[in-house]
Amino acid sequence: MKPIHQSLLTLAAALLLALLTGCASSAHPFYTPQDVKFDPTLLGSWTPVEAATEPAPDCPIWKCESAENGSYLVTIGKPSVPEEVEEFKAHLFEIHGKKYIDAVLTRKGSRVFTMFGESGSSIQTHRLLKVAKIHPRLLLQQLNDGWLRKVASDTKNSIPHLPATPSAHDPIVLTGTTEELQTLILKAENEGAFGKDPEGILLQHP
Repeated sequence: MKPIHQSLLTLAAALLLALLTGCASSAHPFYTPQDVKFDPTLLGSWTPVEAATEPAPDCPIWKCESAENGSYLVTIGKPSVPEEVEEFKAHLFEIHGKKYIDAVLTRKGSRVFTMFGESGSSIQTHRLLKVAKIHPRLLLQQLNDGWLRKVASDTKNSIPHLPATPSAHDPIVLTGTTEELQTLILKAENEGAFGKDPEGILLQHP
């Protein structure tokens, strides 16, 4: 049987690694250049509250660094397991006073990805997170998958997506324009599809 602290670390690592892989994804950006913001308070290392008291290198991290043109380099994973560490190019953007993160995978371990995917095999998608809070802890929320599938199945009001008729287990990739994506975000906010405080993944500086 694993010690309690080790079980919490395993859970915390799983939460971080699933944080962006489980997000709503799109072939196009969720933001326009005019929407982009830069908030220096996002910078630094963050870890799930369950693991914040554990020493590095066992503690999983969400590391946010400044990058070019107002973007961020986000690194997720456990430093002690470099082959599982993921890097994303991310942009913070704001719509109607609410903040979100658009992130694109650029590296996993030694595997490098471009806009055309790994070795040109597939297009990398933009992944969406809501930044519900930054102070005193960082609260990140995902778009509810069940809500997204319900919207996708609405033949009258659906946003373009692939596959056209997804099964219950198929990942949905949105293919609408940025304008359509932002309309979807506003609809999600109006219908509570991101969850309510304190729902989400809570991070703090270790």
